Amino acid sequence: MAERVEQRLEDRIPELEQLERVGLFTHKEIRAVLRKASALEYKIQRRALRKEDFINYIQYEVNLLELIKKRRARIGYSFKKDEIEHSILHRVHSLFNRATGKWKDDVQLWLSHVAFCKQWNAKHQLSKVFSTMLAIHSNKPALWIMAAKWEMETRLSSESARHLFLRALRFHPECPKLYQEYFRMELMNAEKQRKEKKEFEQAKMDLGEFNYSEEILNGEMARIVYRDASQKIKGVEFQLAVLSIAKLFDFTQDLQKEILESNYSNFMIASRTEYKPHFQITDSIPDSGRNRVRVFQIADSIPDSGRNPDRVFQIADSIPDSGRNPVQVFQIADSIPDSGRNPVQVFQIADSIPDSGRNPVRVFQIAGSIPDSSLQTRYADDPLTWDYMARQELELGSLPPTEQTTKQKKVSEMAQREERCCAVFDEAVRAVPTEDMWKCYITFCLERYNRKTNSAELRQKRLERTLSVFSKAHESSLLSEALYKQWLQLLLDSNLSEKAVEVAEAAARHFSQSVEIWQTRLQVLIQLKRDDVTQCFEEAIKHVKSKGTLPLWTLWVEWSEGTSSKEDTEALYQRSLHATTPAESVTMKEMYLDWAYRNCGYKKVKRLFTSLCENRPFSLDFFKKMIQIEKEQESCKMLHLREYYERALREFGSTSTECLLQNIPPVPHGKSEESQSASTSLHEGDVSGSTDEGWCNTYAGLDVWNSEISNIPECSGQQDASAQEVEDWDKELEESACSPYDADDFSCGSFEENNLFGSYVWKEDWFYNPGCHHTPCFVFPPRVRTVEKGQFDDAEVEPGQK
Repeated sequence: MAERVEQRLEDRIPELEQLERVGLFTHKEIRAVLRKASALEYKIQRRALRKEDFINYIQYEVNLLELIKKRRARIGYSFKKDEIEHSILHRVHSLFNRATGKWKDDVQLWLSHVAFCKQWNAKHQLSKVFSTMLAIHSNKPALWIMAAKWEMETRLSSESARHLFLRALRFHPECPKLYQEYFRMELMNAEKQRKEKKEFEQAKMDLGEFNYSEEILNGEMARIVYRDASQKIKGVEFQLAVLSIAKLFDFTQDLQKEILESNYSNFMIASRTEYKPHFQITDSIPDSGRNRVRVFQIADSIPDSGRNPDRVFQIADSIPDSGRNPVQVFQIADSIPDSGRNPVQVFQIADSIPDSGRNPVRVFQIAGSIPDSSLQTRYADDPLTWDYMARQELELGSLPPTEQTTKQKKVSEMAQREERCCAVFDEAVRAVPTEDMWKCYITFCLERYNRKTNSAELRQKRLERTLSVFSKAHESSLLSEALYKQWLQLLLDSNLSEKAVEVAEAAARHFSQSVEIWQTRLQVLIQLKRDDVTQCFEEAIKHVKSKGTLPLWTLWVEWSEGTSSKEDTEALYQRSLHATTPAESVTMKEMYLDWAYRNCGYKKVKRLFTSLCENRPFSLDFFKKMIQIEKEQESCKMLHLREYYERALREFGSTSTECLLQNIPPVPHGKSEESQSASTSLHEGDVSGSTDEGWCNTYAGLDVWNSEISNIPECSGQQDASAQEVEDWDKELEESACSPYDADDFSCGSFEENNLFGSYVWKEDWFYNPGCHHTPCFVFPPRVRTVEKGQFDDAEVEPGQK
């Protein structure tokens, strides 16, 4: 092992010589680097390897690289990078390779190597890392996406990214995320080639034999990816995700239409028997036939139509070159105001539909001629479909900006858009009356309400709309617990306290077993300072099962501490200890102990602690709290502290090392009564000048090593072992007069009196301790703080860097 370490250190000599020669490091710093590197090399060359040793070595090398980078910038020297940085980078890559080869399952270690390669622009090495990592962790789609993204965006290789996606789909043929990112990559590649072609054409460059494929430029590769994915992945979530990606590119109109209309004909054939009356009407309209409800509304708005949808398209016949196409009709009506082609008849249809805002695009959508209706038909029972349809109203139908557009017009237009969204949501909750559908509706209303606006009128409309939707969902009994909480918070923020009380009461009736709902109702009553808080607490405890009622009891006692008398609060604490489960009573014991100390004093809390110790279970914080209370007393008794530590040790000594380390605590705020008595008796006997304080300070070092070093008294006369006093413990046990403890100190309370093992432990362990009577036969050498070798004053690590 030593030979390998020396060989690796010798390999460092050329780079270290260059560092010293160019003035980046001094000779002293070079020697420090060698010492640190030697220690790290020995750790990674031993037989039992540890991952932490490799991480520490890599971190040291990274810090060294950063230090060299800073010093180069400071002195303005940018040469000899191949001899210095390249050698260090090669060593770091070797360390990463050894670590990942040893601990292959640690994904974080692989990602650290990837991040290092990206930071230092090691493209060739990173390609190898991705290949090795994906061969081992092929079951993680996120790693495949990461590798393909790097190939596409950094190396600008769409072919390599495509191969990675195809390999990933072999392992994960039904992963929606992989298909989405593959779809996005193909569209990005098409857009990049379109931009390149446009620049070449503008520059009038002769490309020779090279030409761009029109299929790729039009997004045909992405279309193939979508068609393959749609056969394997079902559900509206994937359809909407792919559609949202396609909308990011301006050349995908046909692709968007295909996504929205795919497989529609199959659905029509399968569904004609169930919806035959509706489809007879919609089929009579050429190229529409998708929304069976809206077509009736248009037909009914035309006098003497007899619910005949053909009457709707009589307007289209009156416009030349329209081809009975509602799209063309509405485009003409919208784009040629006050022209010879009078759009009045078109707007008559718009006016007959509520909340259309005379918007031809809205009428066009209602007529069922746009592809969104097919998506709605295919996934009519999915709330996400309706949510998408409704939110589209915010994007569709916007008027072109003009110079005469005022703030009031913008507010009015936004209000009309939101009303149209709510109209779609209203239809959605009628068609799909589920809790998820109402959640989408309410989420939309809350999002609009929380948007900042300078119009008080618009904000008031949003508030009224949101409260109305909450009320409708409550009447339908389709409001979840989380939405009830949001409703209550909105009412409180709007200063509607009475309504908030009613809603909280209704929520408690609907979810009578829910602790969170009762807690929310009680918080509302407490915040409003109502008189029926106690009654509500009693009702909540009655309805909710004993298990899980800890939040209610905690809230109750906290409220009682500020409003009720000490007697009532103490009675409530006593009641909570019996009403809660044993595991939950632990928290109530801690709160009870803290309250008793704050309000009743030390004597009360000591009696309470003794009483609570008779009933298990306990927590370690329970004993810590009592120890802290004892330490805060002016006359702190070491005997009491030992008692509390021993109780904690009996309960948690086998599971908590903290109890063992803190078994003998230091004496706070000067000397304790026992140390003063021991000091007096020992000085009278003149036993080597040792005191009980020195003994306490020696064992206090188990908590704080540095304070122990500073507090240990130096031995007045250090002697050899032969010159030390010979200890005769049997003889000293008989000399009880020299005992530093009084008779009152042996009283341990009711716990020790009822404990059969308490007397035995007391006599054997605590009655006599040689450290109280004799000078320790060893003296701790003063600990000298040493600076880490190889670390320099300007080697600052960036925040967050490990």
